[in-house]
Amino acid sequence: MIKRILITLLVFHLLAIFQSCCVNEFKFRWDDFDIDILDNSGKIPIITEETNLNKNALGFRISMKILPEGMPMPSIVSFPKIKFISECYATSCDNKWIKQHYLIEIQVITLNDYSDNYPANSDITELFKARKSDETKSDYTSLDNIISIINEQDDAYGGWKFDLFLMDKDAHSGEHIFEIRLKFSDDVEMIKQTATLNLY
Repeated sequence: MIKRILITLLVFHLLAIFQSCCVNEFKFRWDDFDIDILDNSGKIPIITEETNLNKNALGFRISMKILPEGMPMPSIVSFPKIKFISECYATSCDNKWIKQHYLIEIQVITLNDYSDNYPANSDITELFKARKSDETKSDYTSLDNIISIINEQDDAYGGWKFDLFLMDKDAHSGEHIFEIRLKFSDDVEMIKQTATLNLY
């Protein structure tokens, strides 16, 4: 009889361990971003420190960061599959990311005379296409589409990266500085500038 009770308890605890689960909830907002210069002339776009660049191969890698940086301490909300089983038996937890705001606009501003049609301080966003930063030559997409992809992401751990590529060939040769602006749904706007680039 005692042996049967012990076996029953053992089976119960094993089922509890295998069937229970939990969810880690992370509230986050986009807090900052970095700009890397891309050379898109090869098989894949590469980050470069070179400032003399072919305008036909110019790109920017935008690396968005979350607040707080790194993995925040989770608030654990447990949802056991058998409601009388304690969450302490959970063997793994899913991460649920809760956005506090959404990206609504990406802008590229030229701080120099870009071309005859785009003098200094012009919005030249329409001259760019976007692509997820996946180290391939995947198809270009619109900036509106990359915004939708970013806002649909379920996992923000480590931030998110996307690439912008200049699709126009009319840039004046010489020095150029570009300003990237990211606008969010809560009226937050983040602005950063590239280094001075010499386009040819």
